[in-house]
Amino acid sequence: MTRVVVLNFGLGSLETGFPSITARLGLSGPLLTQSIASLPPAPHIVQLYRSWRVLYDALASYPVRQLSTPGISIEATGITHISTTDFENLNTKLIQALNTWLNHTAFRPIERHLRTHISPTETFRIVIESDQELLWRLPWQAWELLKTDYPYGEIALSPPNYSAPVLFSPPPRRQKVRVLVILGDSRGINVMHDVRVLKQLPGIQLTTLDEPSRAEVIQALWAKRWDILLFSGHSSSHHDATHGTLFINPTAHHNKITITELQEALNHAVQQGLQLAIFNSCDGLGLARDLAAAQIPLPPFVVMREAVPDCVAHTFLKSFLRTFAEGYPFHLAVRYAREQLRSLEDKLPGVSGLPIICQHPAVIPPTWAELRGQEIKTAQTRPLPWRQRRYGWGIALVSALAVYGFWGGMLAQQLNQWGKAAAQEDHLVTSRWFYQGAIALAPLGSEAYYNLGRLCEQKQENLDCAFNAYRNAANRGSGAAIVKSAQLSLRTQAHRVEEVIVMTERCLDNPQIQVKAECFSTRAWALWEDNRPQEAKFWTQKSLRLSLTNPHALCLYAQILESEKNPSQARVYWEQVIKYSHYHTDEQNTCLKKAYQRRSSVSIQVMRIWL
Repeated sequence: MTRVVVLNFGLGSLETGFPSITARLGLSGPLLTQSIASLPPAPHIVQLYRSWRVLYDALASYPVRQLSTPGISIEATGITHISTTDFENLNTKLIQALNTWLNHTAFRPIERHLRTHISPTETFRIVIESDQELLWRLPWQAWELLKTDYPYGEIALSPPNYSAPVLFSPPPRRQKVRVLVILGDSRGINVMHDVRVLKQLPGIQLTTLDEPSRAEVIQALWAKRWDILLFSGHSSSHHDATHGTLFINPTAHHNKITITELQEALNHAVQQGLQLAIFNSCDGLGLARDLAAAQIPLPPFVVMREAVPDCVAHTFLKSFLRTFAEGYPFHLAVRYAREQLRSLEDKLPGVSGLPIICQHPAVIPPTWAELRGQEIKTAQTRPLPWRQRRYGWGIALVSALAVYGFWGGMLAQQLNQWGKAAAQEDHLVTSRWFYQGAIALAPLGSEAYYNLGRLCEQKQENLDCAFNAYRNAANRGSGAAIVKSAQLSLRTQAHRVEEVIVMTERCLDNPQIQVKAECFSTRAWALWEDNRPQEAKFWTQKSLRLSLTNPHALCLYAQILESEKNPSQARVYWEQVIKYSHYHTDEQNTCLKKAYQRRSSVSIQVMRIWL
């Protein structure tokens, strides 16, 4: 489960303090808990950062990079002797000052709120929401809360004003991740290293623009549907972290492009499905802030805060892409790649804080498997050809051996197998006995509770029994059981819709694609019931992106399209409901009935027109 914490700093500055900081905690989409705190003025942090920036620029440019390369604009500092030790001490002072500030008693309510609601084993993002340039420049990744207590958290940045996230239509199934690589002006750096790293990844389709013109960049963004955009080369920002510029070729004229010039093309690329972007280039905060100011609803992207030595850019990209392709969540892949940069901090302290995520708080970054259109399939257990006459022997055997606690786990697994076999042959009492025996032997496991829930729901139509069993399985970590208990809540109206939305928080990031798709669909139905059609549409589209054959999601999407006065498109989805409804559950039967009614209505209308 990937939570998101949005820290909105509101009005204020480091010089004057932040009188009202709001922390909103939940998952991408609705944020369900809130806490308010403040922070005092910290002008000393401003001075420390400015001193840090002067020494960093000097060290980053000598001897690792050449000052004459375009895209790196470093003011003369008058420094004639560069001491790594002095800079390391200054870097330590800046980090200590930041942590002392964040440890202020006025900020404690938010910290307590986070520690109360987030487990150290959970994955989550903290989104710093502010338009203050200096806040964007601080080394937030060095926050002790994350470094020592929460190994699965990561920082991201966002402006306080942003447009609604893009609601993607269901993409076609495919096996290749489509990456547009823009190799810009490469004087003094080796951008081809990034291409070699990309070619080693599984299931990737590369399109490379080598030192392109402005027209070629814009045309490429319009031409195809991309999953990932990567820029490698030189870039720069003004001193106030605005006016980000990409240097795309080494010619004397038309050798750079700005966000303003790219705005329409990037908007189109996002609308078509662009889901990640990486600007592996120097001084990228101006790019990030310009993208935010342009109200481009960009997906999560990574920029470098400051000038970045070539070896740092290579190490980060290689580590990130390999970790991401191995299945780690996007923000954790960024964190692990950053931490790999610590091996370079003996030469340049602080480089592990250079890469930073910028993103819309409500967007859930895709996984590598999702970009490839893959589904994670659970192993299927072969049904056992047992007959009723064998169950007596099994019961006797279990009764004899259950005394020995050593065999508990093994016997619990066997009981689950026998329980499923008995259920298939409609020996319901015996099946339930097996499941209850498995629960007694392995009370911390979820599988027996889940199987008992299915038995109660599908075979015995005992919804109270089913809900209790699913709830127990959910409390033991079963994502599928969370979905089932939420669906039962909607069917029986035993819980308020808002509580169903809270329940589905726990399965939105389940590693099993089908479970995640069902979770998205269930949340969408709850929002639809609560008369929140736009949010329902968002989660339905998320579900259909993962599974195009989910009849319950298809049914809801058809109704949403009808509510938007789009009957022709809705009919397409009603036909999909008929095609993919194979399981005779109450929900699917209701949807099938509606789908056939729509088909009949269309047929009658066509007949009337013909007559």
